Amino acid sequence: MRPLIFSIVAALAFQPLAHAQARADDETCAPAATALRGKPRGAGYLNAVRTLMSCPQRGPIALAAEWASPPNDTTDLRLLGAVSGNLRDNRILDAVRGIALQNSRPREVRLAALRTLVRYFDPRLAVEFKEPPRPDLPDAAYVMLGEWSHPPGNDGSQPLPASVRQDVLDVLAQLETSPGDTVVEKVARYLRKRLEERGKQDEPGMTFQAE
Repeated sequence: MRPLIFSIVAALAFQPLAHAQARADDETCAPAATALRGKPRGAGYLNAVRTLMSCPQRGPIALAAEWASPPNDTTDLRLLGAVSGNLRDNRILDAVRGIALQNSRPREVRLAALRTLVRYFDPRLAVEFKEPPRPDLPDAAYVMLGEWSHPPGNDGSQPLPASVRQDVLDVLAQLETSPGDTVVEKVARYLRKRLEERGKQDEPGMTFQAE
């Protein structure tokens, strides 16, 4: 009897929540999406993308469109990669996957896209990219991986596919072998190896040690 009562209460509680989310999408998310299309910078960009991270309907649409013409400012670009990784949606996945594989894109844009892909592989992971003092250093000199103790994140209205982990690994494998930016190749090779290890360590009885 208790499970039935709980199910009924949960169903009733979800109805006003759905209406509240619809209102928020109109009252909060729509203005943020409009603001982002206006190409703000600094605090205006931060406010727009931070709001859209909580918008399951309009957020993925707006952020996926932003990747087609990402900001030039390095801080805003880094923010776009981080916020996109916090909103798990298939439309954003398609956008960042395409950006990462485009050799014509600037290195900073492709690395920002990889930041999102790493979070899609595992939302507990945090990644930072480094500028090594010399160009001849090994792959690990370009990347630093860590782990969130309480990872932020929301789900968009179009869930990520069940194959998302393999999709991310496939992108990294392509970047390893495609001619272009050697730094992107090194980053991709390092990330692929570490994420493959991560997948194995996620098996029961295994733990992950962040760098």
